Amino acid sequence: MGRQQYLTRLALGRSPYQEPIQEPKSDDEILEILQSSSATRISVMTDSHGQQFDYKGRPVNPAAEARKSETRRAHNTILCLSGVLEDRKTTTSRLQTEARALRQEHHDLTETEDDTGQIMDGLLFACHSILAWLPNCFVLRYQADLIDP
Repeated sequence: MGRQQYLTRLALGRSPYQEPIQEPKSDDEILEILQSSSATRISVMTDSHGQQFDYKGRPVNPAAEARKSETRRAHNTILCLSGVLEDRKTTTSRLQTEARALRQEHHDLTETEDDTGQIMDGLLFACHSILAWLPNCFVLRYQADLIDP
C-alpha cells in the first residue's frame, strides 16, 4: 500500500490494517465469495462463545463496524458544517457553476472588444478616406494647372 492510500484511509477514519473491499470481476469469483461467506457463517454459528470471525480467522463485530461507520458519517457531517470538509457533489457543482460564469464573462468581453474594434475600424476607414482624398485633390488640381503657384 502506498503512502497516499494509507493517508486516505486514515483521513476517512478507516483502519490501515483493515482489508480493502475489492469488487469481484467475474461470475466464478462471485460464486467463490458466496461459498466462502456461507462457510464463515457456518464457522460463526459453531463457535461456542458466539464470537464471530472473518475468513482469515480474525474476530469481527458487525455491530461495532456499523457504529464506527455511523460515527464517521457524523464526524464528516460536523466537519462539513464547520467548513473543514466540503461535500464532493456540492464542490463539483459549485466549481462547474464558477467555470461556466468565467466562460460567459470571457465570451462577453471578447464580443465587446470585437464590436469596439469594428466601430473603430469603420471610423478609421472613413477618416482615412476623407483625409487622403483632400490632399489628393489638391495634388491633382496642381498637376492640371488649375491652381497657380
